[in-house]
Amino acid sequence: MYYPIKQLHEKVKQEIKGYKHTNIPHKIDNKMDKKESALESFEYHNSSNYLINSEQEFQTVIKLSALNISDYFEVCRHIDCESEDYLLLYPHERNSSREEQLRMIHDINLSFITGFIVYTDQDIPVGYILGMRKKLEKVKHVMNLVIAIRSKYFGKGYANLLLKSLENDARNQGVEIFRLSVLKNNIRAINFYKKHGFQIDGTLTHNVKIRNLLMSEWSMYKTLGNNDKF
Repeated sequence: MYYPIKQLHEKVKQEIKGYKHTNIPHKIDNKMDKKESALESFEYHNSSNYLINSEQEFQTVIKLSALNISDYFEVCRHIDCESEDYLLLYPHERNSSREEQLRMIHDINLSFITGFIVYTDQDIPVGYILGMRKKLEKVKHVMNLVIAIRSKYFGKGYANLLLKSLENDARNQGVEIFRLSVLKNNIRAINFYKKHGFQIDGTLTHNVKIRNLLMSEWSMYKTLGNNDKF
């Protein structure tokens, strides 16, 4: 069930001091158990939504659906312009037409695509993660990932939260392997993936051409074992 982000934020801001609760029932007006320390963290979640309090700000993750598909394309427009040397599409290649949105919603409903969007406490969408897989019996255990965060929000834990959300959801779908590719010169991203258990298993030689320069990528994977749950 989807709740308006601002409603969640206001509820939490009113009750956060001195409280900690995880696995809150779906109705957000339920009472939270009182705890002694006001420094405890707060997490809201159901099957698709998370609300995290960090030292810097509240971070909200909402599962991608027809309700927020326009937010996905909004954050894509920003990221395509900021990070065009690292992402596959140039800004002018992004198709955000109504037809494309409907096609993506169709794929989401069929579980070909699973995604999450992360928001700031000002309801600004600042990043996304997409997991894509085929339903063919021999390869349906593999999910291919794309993670992107607006550059001004690097280092605030948004990517961690997105990956956490998708991993938990993917396990429920029976996914066993995450796969992705990353440019060899994108050191920040490579270090992030290694930190979260991804391993390099090959080179995609001259896989991308940026401004007439052929670039190679690392192929990376992660096995989703039962003990890896967040």
